[in-house]
Amino acid sequence: LINQTISLYYLKIIKKYHRSINISLCSVTKTQYNLLMGGKEMERIRNLAKNIWKNRMIYTLLLPGLIWYIIFAYGPMGGLTLAFKTYKANLGIWGSPWCGFENYVYVFRDPSFLASVWKTLYINVGRVLAGFCAPIILALMLNEIRLNATKKLFRRWLRSRSFCHGLWYPVS
Repeated sequence: LINQTISLYYLKIIKKYHRSINISLCSVTKTQYNLLMGGKEMERIRNLAKNIWKNRMIYTLLLPGLIWYIIFAYGPMGGLTLAFKTYKANLGIWGSPWCGFENYVYVFRDPSFLASVWKTLYINVGRVLAGFCAPIILALMLNEIRLNATKKLFRRWLRSRSFCHGLWYPVS
């Protein structure tokens, strides 16, 4: 008890004169830290609880988004374990035996793996060019048209394509 009192006394001196020292890095128990801080931590927690209760209607607006995020962002992460398991339908996701990196070794050793990677990259580069560069070039070309009537006609035609897919892209 005497050692704790002395160390608490020195910690108060350190806190008073050396504000740059992080007290939590010292070997201080939680009780000593709370005594040193004068109960400020509990006061902060109470203030937070009061603030949340005061603004509870605003926090309820967070609930739908938070619930959606938990269901659709964190829920599927359990299925990510399938990459490291030998899936058996009768055992389910959680009951299937672990296989480690065997699935990855199998995929990387497949002769068609590199071909499929290159095809994927080729398709994605084509999508970037078609979806990013082509509209900019088209906008620059439309900007160079001198006749306003012609320019309006082309703009209306290009915009109408996004609203009426069936007219421009026949279903096969």
